[in-house]
Order: sequence, then structure tokens, then C-alpha cells
Amino acid sequence: EGSNDSKISVGYGSLAQELDDGPETLAQRREFLEDDSRQYPREKLFYLFLLWIGLAIITFLKGGKGVDSVIGITCSSGWYFVLIALQFLWTIGFAVMFGLKAVNRTESRKMVNYPFHQNDVLWN
Repeated sequence: EGSNDSKISVGYGSLAQELDDGPETLAQRREFLEDDSRQYPREKLFYLFLLWIGLAIITFLKGGKGVDSVIGITCSSGWYFVLIALQFLWTIGFAVMFGLKAVNRTESRKMVNYPFHQNDVLWN
């Protein structure tokens, strides 16, 4: 005979945990689960599109690799190096923004006892 656990496993969470959680917590958890079930999150695709559009605009402004600048900047111009720095700042800015979003996302899900998958990366 096996031991009788106090929690009954339901999916990734437990029934006992769900019974202990209030209605607001359950509603928030369901909202997170629905949000995570989307295959193509529009806001993430929008940010990716915005990242590439910004990089393309900066590239057209500075020119390079056989293409002249649309505003006449040469490789010896100070503005060329400003635009190169701007490309790095633009990309790093997106990386920092999404890193912070990932940490906040994990923390907000932990607050409502989100049923993380065993292979989920938990950012902290």
C-alpha cells in the first residue's frame, strides 16, 4: 500500500494549492496560462519588427558595404561613428528591456503559484 499524499496532482499544479488560492489569484493564473498558450504573441512580434526597422533605418542613414548613405554620411565622418554607436545602443536597449520583462514575468507568475513546466527558464 502506498502513502496517501495530502495534495492531489492536477496537471502541473495541485488541487490543494488551487483550493487554497483566492479567486483573484486563480483569475490571474488563468490569464497568464491563456497568455502563454498563444503561439504568436503579437506584442513580441511587434517589438521584433520595431527592432529590425530601427536597425534598417540606421543602416540606411550611415550606409556601408557598398551602399552610400542616404543622407551623405561618409565613413570618415563623426556622424558615422555616432550611428554605429546608436545601432549598439538600440540593440542593447531592446535586450535590456526584454531581460527586465522576462524577470518581471517570472516574478509575477511566482506570486500566483503559476504551474511552471519543469523545463521553463525562471529568470531572477
